[in-house]
Amino acid sequence: MEWSYSNQPFVLHPGSSWQYCFDACVIIPNYNGSSFLLDTLSKTSNAIAQSSLHCEIILVDNGSDDNSAETIREYLKEVRILSLPKKVGFAAANNAGARAAAPAEVLLFLNSDAWLCPGTLESLVAFLRNNKDFGAVAPIEKAPDGRIRRTWWNCPTPARIVVGLLGDMLWRQWFPAKTEFDPSSKEWENTCRKKQVIEAPYLPGFCVLIRSSVFHRIGGWDEHYPLYSEDVDLGYRVAREGLKQGIVTNALAYHIGAASSTVMTVEEKARRLWAAKALFCHKHFRNGARALRLFAHFARRLIPHQAVGLHIALEQLASIPQVASMKSTPLAIDARSRHTSAGTMHEKVSVVIPSFNRTEGLQQVLPSYLQASDVGEVVVVLDGVMDVPAELREVDWPYTVKPRFIVAGSRIGQPASRMLGARAAKHNLVLFGEDDVTLEPDYVRRLLETFHAEEATIVAGRIIGVPWSASKSWARTAADWHVGYAVDRNAIEADFSRLCPGQHEVPFLHSVALMPREVVISVGFDAEYYRGNQYREETDFYVRALARGYRLVWDNDAVCYHHRGGPFEKGGQRCSRLSFLVWTIVNTHLFLVKNRSILKMALGIRHPYLASTTYALRNIKNFLRSTASKWIPVSLRTNWNETIFEPESQE
Repeated sequence: MEWSYSNQPFVLHPGSSWQYCFDACVIIPNYNGSSFLLDTLSKTSNAIAQSSLHCEIILVDNGSDDNSAETIREYLKEVRILSLPKKVGFAAANNAGARAAAPAEVLLFLNSDAWLCPGTLESLVAFLRNNKDFGAVAPIEKAPDGRIRRTWWNCPTPARIVVGLLGDMLWRQWFPAKTEFDPSSKEWENTCRKKQVIEAPYLPGFCVLIRSSVFHRIGGWDEHYPLYSEDVDLGYRVAREGLKQGIVTNALAYHIGAASSTVMTVEEKARRLWAAKALFCHKHFRNGARALRLFAHFARRLIPHQAVGLHIALEQLASIPQVASMKSTPLAIDARSRHTSAGTMHEKVSVVIPSFNRTEGLQQVLPSYLQASDVGEVVVVLDGVMDVPAELREVDWPYTVKPRFIVAGSRIGQPASRMLGARAAKHNLVLFGEDDVTLEPDYVRRLLETFHAEEATIVAGRIIGVPWSASKSWARTAADWHVGYAVDRNAIEADFSRLCPGQHEVPFLHSVALMPREVVISVGFDAEYYRGNQYREETDFYVRALARGYRLVWDNDAVCYHHRGGPFEKGGQRCSRLSFLVWTIVNTHLFLVKNRSILKMALGIRHPYLASTTYALRNIKNFLRSTASKWIPVSLRTNWNETIFEPESQE
């Protein structure tokens, strides 16, 4: 892929949403659109410029050979251009744009032959912000001549397909004067005037606005669809998340329609349309698809040969079992090719360190990252500041590698800071650091060796807690007394400070982990964990990576140190013990409910609400016990609580 913009880090707008770099990211796939692209994109850019939203526009050039991208590069400097080496299809181009986008609250996917009217984007974003039960919205579609088009129909379930085909077989052959429903009918226009939003089972692919958290959670556009039904599949998966979708009637977009599509005959278009419907049924209705295949097989013998359209439909439906499996996730990276994309054994690593209000601590931990072996750059994302503090900017670091600082402007939180740093990284492998963690000199080298030797996707080592008054050697000696693998699958917690020599495959890890940059971008840290102490943001990332088939390995021979007290007492996500308890319970509940299907498959947690309640009661009991123990005489504490020492615990 080729980028047309300079390699400068993002600086967030002070007025942006507090979790994200931008309010919205507009992604426009283009294929040979030179005849109309400059006009449509200029109108969209002007409409966005008139809004109060901070937006990013990405044009994904899908292997065009008509120099349309060069025209945009020359006349519209505000547009970022992602050039794909070859044509990959509508869904794959949209996914590529989503991977490349900076963290945004919502993603707007817009066809290259469509344009937004002034105020449309603001109306759509405002509606999503005010209606949390909606996952995606779309505007009213108008043709260039002003006609309003109907933009959705019912999902093509096996039952609806059978009913529709029976209607064609039994009625339309005898009543040829019967006409199709006119998409621009007065009935549809009247419906649009009466309602603020029209709920729909899916939204049109020409212009759809979706929450970025929802988009990444469902896996993005399904690239198995070569043409047609990509929007139906996306909407169906949004609905399965328990979210509504709708057409906002005070938002308007114009759409030329099929302006950049390959010229096809009516028969070829029908064949592709029904092949896409067959694919949809095969993916979401396996049993119904089998019955539909049998129906199509026998129905083909009962209709006259003159009914070409019906023959094409039944032909495609009869071939449903020949469709390939749909189990893979579109935004995932093929596990077999992860090392090819990640580079060689001797490739340098980008270190990304999110930090908030901890300048003094950064001064003490940065040297361990800058002088670590195999580190090519260190990117520090300073959250909630408008400029790099003088204490960091004026330091003459005596190392070959110098730190690179990115200022976030507004407070965006650790998950969004991680994503921001990963997107700005230059190397294919990323190690996430912390502003209160130091590394052993060989930490990165050992993780690299394990990454390749174990064919892992994500690797992390031991992390040992070090009080401010103690030395690293003392802390490591104390940690070595605790021997054995310690992962509590019920509480989804682990003690990664324990001594357990060798490499071990685990369901989740701690924060200081090495992984391919494209894995970070495709899986994504969820900004919903911004609130409170941001507990579970890492575990959430790891279990979603686990669900995609990635391999997580804990290398006990690589060691890093988590410092507590002193200059690390302030800043970061520090809060009172009571506040920490509350947000730990809240975020754990969010994590369990959100990932219930993954946790059931990977960890055997079948009842998320029961697990959440059990977790809350256990933590409240421990909190009350530890609080009460401070008021109990020392002679009685052993009977009150046999375990006074609490080991270094990571999510």
